[in-house]
Amino acid sequence: MIVTDTPFDSEPEDSNDAEESGEGGNQRLRVEPVGLEVEMQRSYLDYAMSVIVGRALPDVRDGLKPVHRKILYAMYDSGYRPDRGYVKCSRVVGDVMGQFHPHGDSAIYDALVRMAQPWSLRYPLVDGNGNFGSPGNDPAAAMRYCLTADSLIRTAEGTVRIGDIVPGAESGSEHDIDLKVMDRNGDLVRASKFFHSGEHPTLNVRTREGYSLTGTRNHPVLCLVDVAGVPTLLWKLLEEIHPGDRVVMQRVIPDEIGYPTLEHVEAAVLAGAFVSEGWVSSERAGFNNTDREFFVRVLAAYDLAVGGPRYISERVIASGSTLYELDIQHLDALRRSVLGEFAGARSGQKSVPEFVWRGPAAVKRAFLQALFEGDGSSSLLPRNTVQISYSTRSERLAHEVQQLLLEFGVVAKQVRYDSGEIKVVVTNRRDARIFAQAVGFLGRKQAKLEADLATIPARSTALSSDRVPFVGDFIRAHGARRQTERDWLRRHDVDRIERWERDGAEIAARLDADVLEAVEPLVDGRFYYAEVTSVTDAGVRPVYSIRVDTDDHAFISNGFVSHNTECKLDPLAMEMLRDIDEDTVEMQDNYDGRAKEPTILPSRIPNLLINGSEGIAVGMATKIPPHNLREIAAAVQWCLEHPEADEATTLDELIQIVKGPDFPTYGLIVGMAGIQDAYRTGRGSIRMRAVVEVEEDPKGRAMLVVTELPYQVNPDNLAERIAELVKEGKLAGIADIRDESSGRTGMRIVIVLKRDAVAKVVLNNLYKHTQLQETFGANMLALVDGVPRTLNLAQFIRYYVEHQIDVIRRRTAFRLRKAEERAHILRGLVKALDALDEVIALIRRSPTVEEARTGLIQLLDIDEVQATAILDMQLRRLAALERQKIIDELAKIEVEIADLKDILAKPERQRRIISEELAEIVAKWGDDRRTKIVPFDGEVSMEDLIAREDVVVTITRTGYAKRTKVDLYRSQRRGGKG
Repeated sequence: MIVTDTPFDSEPEDSNDAEESGEGGNQRLRVEPVGLEVEMQRSYLDYAMSVIVGRALPDVRDGLKPVHRKILYAMYDSGYRPDRGYVKCSRVVGDVMGQFHPHGDSAIYDALVRMAQPWSLRYPLVDGNGNFGSPGNDPAAAMRYCLTADSLIRTAEGTVRIGDIVPGAESGSEHDIDLKVMDRNGDLVRASKFFHSGEHPTLNVRTREGYSLTGTRNHPVLCLVDVAGVPTLLWKLLEEIHPGDRVVMQRVIPDEIGYPTLEHVEAAVLAGAFVSEGWVSSERAGFNNTDREFFVRVLAAYDLAVGGPRYISERVIASGSTLYELDIQHLDALRRSVLGEFAGARSGQKSVPEFVWRGPAAVKRAFLQALFEGDGSSSLLPRNTVQISYSTRSERLAHEVQQLLLEFGVVAKQVRYDSGEIKVVVTNRRDARIFAQAVGFLGRKQAKLEADLATIPARSTALSSDRVPFVGDFIRAHGARRQTERDWLRRHDVDRIERWERDGAEIAARLDADVLEAVEPLVDGRFYYAEVTSVTDAGVRPVYSIRVDTDDHAFISNGFVSHNTECKLDPLAMEMLRDIDEDTVEMQDNYDGRAKEPTILPSRIPNLLINGSEGIAVGMATKIPPHNLREIAAAVQWCLEHPEADEATTLDELIQIVKGPDFPTYGLIVGMAGIQDAYRTGRGSIRMRAVVEVEEDPKGRAMLVVTELPYQVNPDNLAERIAELVKEGKLAGIADIRDESSGRTGMRIVIVLKRDAVAKVVLNNLYKHTQLQETFGANMLALVDGVPRTLNLAQFIRYYVEHQIDVIRRRTAFRLRKAEERAHILRGLVKALDALDEVIALIRRSPTVEEARTGLIQLLDIDEVQATAILDMQLRRLAALERQKIIDELAKIEVEIADLKDILAKPERQRRIISEELAEIVAKWGDDRRTKIVPFDGEVSMEDLIAREDVVVTITRTGYAKRTKVDLYRSQRRGGKG
C-alpha cells in the first residue's frame, strides 16, 4: 500500500461531497494500492532522468553540464571577469552554492578546477592563479584555506597575528590591504586582500620540535614528499597530513629593514630581562640577577625606557654570589611603558610583548639577547655538540620564543618536564653557530658560547643532524653514472645541510645535471623539514586568510609555508556568455525563486566539440574528445554556407574538414578507423600513443625519452607502473626509469635500456603493457531538447548552428525592441519641438504634472510614455543644435530598425552574421593542432615483442633443444678446432 498526502473525496472524483473530518474540515489522505515493483521502477526512472538531465550529460548547444553553466554565469554575474582582479575560489564556490546550486561545495570546486586546467580542457574557460594541480598526482589546492587568529604572519613591518591585520573585521568580510609579506623564498611580496572567512572546523598540526599550526581541514602547507623515489615539494591539506610526514619550515634570515630608535632597542632589552627575571604586581615591580654587568645594562635600559624613581640594592645569597636587585615602588611611569602589559602576569602566563613582534629584526634580537642572558644557558656536550636552552613555565612563551628563533634561521625544539618546566633547546651545532652570529646572549654568556664553538673543529666528521629526508637515497640511486662517483656518494652524508654548505661545489660536480636540478632547491638551507607527530581536532574557530599577489600565493605562517588559489573568467569564456544580457537565451528561476539563471548559455564558440565532455549517468555515459577550434569552426562555416545539404553529404564533407580529435596534452593518434567510426556512428575507439624518441646517454646506452603522453594519462602513475612491471619481470631490457620533467624542459620521462636491449622491442612491449598506448572510447552522447541522444559529427554541428541562429534571432529581436522603444520616444520629442510654443504654454499653465501629461497627449496625439519623456526633457535640449541632434538620432535609428527587421526576415543574413562573428573569434583564439595523426602500423604481435637476432639452435641426441645467441660464443683461435 502507498500512502500519499493527496486529499481525496469520499465519493468519486466528480462528486461534490468531500468527506471531512476533524476541526477545520481537513481532508483525509488517499491510500492507493501500488505494487512495490511498480513504485521502485517509477522512482528509479525519476532518479535516473534527474541525473541524466540535471548532472551528468552536457547540452548539445553549449556543451556544458548544469554545474559548469552555473559556475560560468555566477562568475559573470558577480563581475569576476578577465579585465578585473582574481578572487578566491572559495568566494566563487560560495556564490554558486548560495544562488544556483544548493548542494555540496566539493562538486562545484572540482568542476571549477577542471575548467582551469590546461591539460584537461583544450581551451580552458577559467583563468586560475595558484596551484590547480598537475597532470600527475599533485592535487589542486583547497578552495577554502584559512588560519586561526593567532597564526603569526611575517611581514616587512614585523610579525603580526593574522586576526589583527584588519581589527574588527566582520565574519564573511573581505578588505583591501597593502601589506608586504614574506614568501617561501624569504622575499617580500605584496598581499592585497584580507578575508575573515567565518567559523569553520579546524585541525592542529604539531611537529616533533613543537612547531604547530591551526587552520581549516583543507588549508594547504608545503611538504616534502617521496614521489616514486624522488624528493618533491608538494602542497598537502591539513587533513591529508599524517604523523611521520615532513612539513617545510622556512628559516631564511631576514634583511635588516628599518632603523629602530635607541629607545625602541632599550625597551626590547628591558622587556627580555623582565620576562626572564622580572615581575610586576599591582603595587610593586622588580628585577634581580647575579651578573653585575647584565644588571647594569638592564638598569640603564629601565632609566631610558621607563624612568622615574627606583631603588637598587645588593646582597649575598646562599650560593655565595652577589644578587643585584631593582625595586620599583611607584608604578605610574611603568604602567605607561612597555612593561605595563606585564602587570599581574604569572610565570605560566608570560609571552613575547606585542611591540617586539611588530618591531624590526634589531628589536627582536635585543629582546632575545636579554631573555637568554636572564634564563638561558649554553653548554658543550660530547661529540662536539653545543646545546643552548631557555627555560620557562609558560607554554605560550616557549612557542613564541621558538618562533622568534626561527625568524633568525635557528631551529629549536621544545622539551617538556613533569614538573611543568618547558625548555626551548638548540642542540644542532649548525643552529648554535647561527644563534651565536644572528642572536647571541647580551652579556658574559656570549663569550662562553663563542669559546665553546671555537673548540669544535671546522671539518668535524660528526655532522649536525640537520638533514633533508629522501635526498640521500635519491642521490645514491640516480646521482651519478660513473662508478667512482657513485662510490663517493655512497660514502658521504649527502643529505646533510652542513655538508652542502661546506662541500656543495664538490657534491654538485659529481652529480648528473638533472639530479642536481632536483635536489638543489632542497639543500640550500632555506627550509627545515620538520617531522609531524600529531594532527588533532582543534574545534570550530574563526579563521582568516590573505591574498598574496604571486604565482604560488605563498606566505609564511608560524614558520610553515602556506598558500592559496584564485580565479577569474578566461577571456575565451566571455564568448560563452557574450550577449547574454540581450535576451539571447531563456532565463529561469533559481532554486528559491529569488534570482534568475540561464537554461543555456549563448556559447558563441562550439564548446562541446572543442573542449569535449565526460560524464557517467544512470545506464549511460558520454565521452566526447576535444578538437581544434579552427577545424570545428571551418566545419560550422561549411554548414552555414550549405544549409540545404542532406545529412550524408554534410557528414562526408565535415569528415574531410575535421581531421580528428586534438588533445591538450599533444601526443599521437594512430590510424583513422576509430575517428571515422566516432564521427559517423557516434561511437569509436581512438588509439592514442605517446611521443617517444630514442636517445643515447653518455655511457652509450639507448634511452627511450617520452616527451608527450596520451590524453588523461597520469605521468606519475605511468612511471610507477613501468617500474612495477620491470620488478615483476613482465618488462625486460629496462635498466632505469626517471622523471626529468620540469617547467623548463616540459614533459621528459627517461627510460634507460640495458646494453643488449633492442629499443624497438622494448617500445613495443611498453605499448602493449602500459599507457604509452591508450584508447579513447568515444561515445558522442549529448542532451537534445532534454533527451539523451547519440549523435554523429554532422548532427553536433547542425544543432550548434541551430542554437546560434536562435541566439542571433533573439538578440536581433531584443535590439529591435529597444530601438523601436527609443524611436517611439524620439518621435514624440520631434512632435514637441515642432509645436514648441504650444507645448511650453501648456506646461506653464498646468497646475500639476498629471494635467500637463494629459494635455500633451491631447495636443500632440502621443501616448503616455512619450508625454513623460517630453516632461523629463532638459531645457538645454530645446536649443536649435540639440533639436537637430534628436532628428539625426531618429533618422539613424530608423535605418537601424529597418536593418534589424531585414535580419529577422532573412535567414541567410542570420547565417552570415554567425559566420562573421565566428571568424573573428577564430582569428583571435584559433591555434595549430597539437595532436598529430599517423598511419596505423597494425597491432603489436608476439613477433614484435621478440628481438630479431642470430641464434644457434642445438638439438641433442635425446631430442632436447636449446637456443643460444651467437654473440655469446667467442672464437678460441685454435685453427678451427673446438
